[in-house]
Amino acid sequence: MSVNFGMQFIHDAFMNRVTFQQYDETGSFEAHYDVTKHHALDGGIAFRLWKDLAVGFAGSHVAEPTTARVDAQIPHPHFFGFSRPASGVRRGLNRREIGLHIQGQYWWFVNETFLLRAAWGPTIFMARQDLVSQIDTREARNNFDQVMLTGHRSRTVTAGSLGLHLGFDGTWFMTERVGFGFGVRYSRGTATIRLGGRSATPLELGGTHASGGLRLAF
Repeated sequence: MSVNFGMQFIHDAFMNRVTFQQYDETGSFEAHYDVTKHHALDGGIAFRLWKDLAVGFAGSHVAEPTTARVDAQIPHPHFFGFSRPASGVRRGLNRREIGLHIQGQYWWFVNETFLLRAAWGPTIFMARQDLVSQIDTREARNNFDQVMLTGHRSRTVTAGSLGLHLGFDGTWFMTERVGFGFGVRYSRGTATIRLGGRSATPLELGGTHASGGLRLAF
């Protein structure tokens, strides 16, 4: 059995676009997200089947606040076709991801105290992402030539995907039953999210997961 804490690294850049009605005209904005890393919790259990072959099950949970860069076109209150640009960074958006990893494992006992394991197999991903769904604005000047973003509202969307993973784990046993280990796992999946019936850029799920923690043997 293992319990770990670490980081998951991923480069996922995506965007969602929203249109709205203001001053009897259509405005729009694009929210751009750039996700790079998450804090991660990880736990698993493995059973030795035959010689150096084993089967395992692991679960990982990653969560991190994200930001979005918003670029908007705001209609003019008096003239049609004279939209004003506005931009800003919106914070307080959360992303959470759960991965369920079904593993085939190969065990290599380097010596009496060190065990090296390789693991591979499918991963079931479940993700929740906050997306900017509405923006609040106000006029920056009395002549209406500039407009400012003052706030936003968000909507949480969910997505799932089936992917793959490959990982390695090393364990140093301090006693016959208790040890400490460090592992690296790479997983990848892709899921499409929707806001208001429109498809957004697919979410890239998984990434490089590095963690360490407690090991128990029975």
